[in-house]
Amino acid sequence: MDLGRAIEEQAYLASHPEAERAQLFLSLMSQSEYEDAEMILKGEDELGNGQQLDPNVTYETGGTTAMHMAALNDDTEGVRLLLKYGAGKEFKDEDGKTALDMAKMVVD
Repeated sequence: MDLGRAIEEQAYLASHPEAERAQLFLSLMSQSEYEDAEMILKGEDELGNGQQLDPNVTYETGGTTAMHMAALNDDTEGVRLLLKYGAGKEFKDEDGKTALDMAKMVVD
């Protein structure tokens, strides 16, 4: 790990609370921590100040959303939560793949 990059990333997140929330949300979803992830989606987290989070936020690289990852991991509970809060099924990552494309990769 590049220490300089890690420090720059932390400084960026500290000065951009919305980006910090997005990364926290994606991390929670990847760990199946749905209750905490839902609090962020609702805007009921400490950083949210009542602002709901867009469920279509992406990882910093790759353009991958939580929906992509839930589909790739065959995570039906995660997919249900994301759909409940309006996550899009049509979003494409940098490779042009949708969440449905990811789900098909699991089946194949």
